[in-house]
Amino acid sequence: MGKSKTSMLSYIGYAWTVIVNIFTVFVVLAVFNSVYADFEKLIISIAVLIYISLTSFTSGFGLVKQIELLAIGEEFKKIRTLLKEEVDEYDEEYEKEQIENSKNNLKKQQVKFYINAGFAFIIYVIALLNLFGAI
Repeated sequence: MGKSKTSMLSYIGYAWTVIVNIFTVFVVLAVFNSVYADFEKLIISIAVLIYISLTSFTSGFGLVKQIELLAIGEEFKKIRTLLKEEVDEYDEEYEKEQIENSKNNLKKQQVKFYINAGFAFIIYVIALLNLFGAI
């Protein structure tokens, strides 16, 4: 696949992430606009805050694990060179290709993580405002 086509697919993926997050914000706003009792707003606010905490933690954890695995791979590569382990040309080329693919995937995931984090902050503020309004 060409580099420009891959780049275009990345931008489409980012746009889709933004659309999904905008839809999520509208759903949260609709839920808060549909309830009037303070107790209901309190419960929904707490549920939304728990949801934001869980989704932010899991996506952040996944991103950190990807970075960690790339770092471990680099360390193993250093150990192999220190031990003067012979690697044939095919395996070395395959490893470089896999590392490059992983780094490109990580870049895409980081951008999506930051987009999701921005919208999570917006939802977090909406939930906190409703929570404090219900108290």
